[in-house]
Amino acid sequence: MDNSLLSIDFKQIDVPDNFGGTDEYCDELPEARKKAPEPIKSLSDIEKISNWFVARGKYRDNMLFICGINFGLRCGDLLGLTFGKLIARDQGTGRNCFREHFEVIEAKTGKRRVLYINEAVQRAVALYLEHNARQASDYMFTSECNKEKNAEPVPMHVNSVERILKAAVKACGIEATVATHTLRKTFAYHMIMQAPDRSRAIEMLQKILGHSSQNITLMYAGITDSEIVDMYKGINLGGTGHQNSNLRRQYTLRKGSPLTLVRTTDKTALALA
Repeated sequence: MDNSLLSIDFKQIDVPDNFGGTDEYCDELPEARKKAPEPIKSLSDIEKISNWFVARGKYRDNMLFICGINFGLRCGDLLGLTFGKLIARDQGTGRNCFREHFEVIEAKTGKRRVLYINEAVQRAVALYLEHNARQASDYMFTSECNKEKNAEPVPMHVNSVERILKAAVKACGIEATVATHTLRKTFAYHMIMQAPDRSRAIEMLQKILGHSSQNITLMYAGITDSEIVDMYKGINLGGTGHQNSNLRRQYTLRKGSPLTLVRTTDKTALALA
């Protein structure tokens, strides 16, 4: 591995130009938790948090947030990543480029996981490296406290991650109980909700997260009963070309008992005539 300072070809990567602010976080114990951590369910809230970090020049924290919600790693495994995991020098061009994927061995389970590097992660890492010279062997998420003390760079503490997330969520006015697991839960939630085949996504996510049942996976991802109901209601497979213009049809259940479909102002109701 070439450990020279990373200089990525950014031709295909657009980054914001509204920078500024400082970055100051030290390791402190998190506040007592009253509720289990929740995922960030709104895509607009995710954008709001990322923009809040970037607008204040907190590029490391933005990179941490984006990598956390796109990789779905436990916080300890996430903090152990080095830039060399994601970036390698192309032997043909001599340029540093993002890998397509990389492997990690989960500390808790000892299982091997393959992680794919999407565009959101590339943008966040590229933005950080435009403002910070790093080597391939460097940890991605180093402690700012050690930097101020001119100590050897080490990964930040999980408690710092929790404080960073809580500060961002509070500043953005987002109602959610957050902790380090919020990152992994956000990954799980959106993997299910954005999948074309959600049943298949739940199966794959169960395998990725190492859960013993799909119910556990749904609970972990923060999928509520009402969201499950909406999933079923939103399927609507077939039959869409058979409705007439006045949205009323008669179906014969048995002689003398027609079933009338009535579209009300806020929902579709079935009523026996």
